[in-house]
Amino acid sequence: MDQPQRYLASPAYAMAAILVAFPAAEVVLSLIPWRFGVTAWRFSAVGLLSRGLMTPMLGVLMLAGLAMLLGHHRFLRVLAVLSSLGVAVLLAALGTFVLDALEMRAQVRPELKRAFDLASLQAAVKLLVSAVWLGMLAAAGFRGTRRARAERRSGRRAEPILAAAVSGSPTDE
Repeated sequence: MDQPQRYLASPAYAMAAILVAFPAAEVVLSLIPWRFGVTAWRFSAVGLLSRGLMTPMLGVLMLAGLAMLLGHHRFLRVLAVLSSLGVAVLLAALGTFVLDALEMRAQVRPELKRAFDLASLQAAVKLLVSAVWLGMLAAAGFRGTRRARAERRSGRRAEPILAAAVSGSPTDE
């Protein structure tokens, strides 16, 4: 079962993990020292998080795509679970961000309120869209692993998508 695409699995997984880990570490390290009790710090931290989500989400998509294409169903299930947890974290961050934005708005000079409101709205929309996207990814991951499990139970082997496409064997959708 030595398929040529398996040779790229390790470097592809590594690159996807780098896309997730490095930007996430950059955001976390820039927030030190942690001050959860300070409204301005929480507001800034969540705003910074919203700006730094896109690259890690691309990495997560790459990880999920690789897992699905290569037939790594357990890893796909792990990603689905982590994505579900990510939805909860992002929604909690969004709720906190909205409350902190309302509290911080009272301290903003009147001529800057419009810019503050627009920046806050942009960050909130990014958090919400990211949470919805992670929810979609989690659902896709759970569906994909459920199908693979059903195929194993029925005695059919769940063939990786890429292997099926390369070998020319038909796939039933």
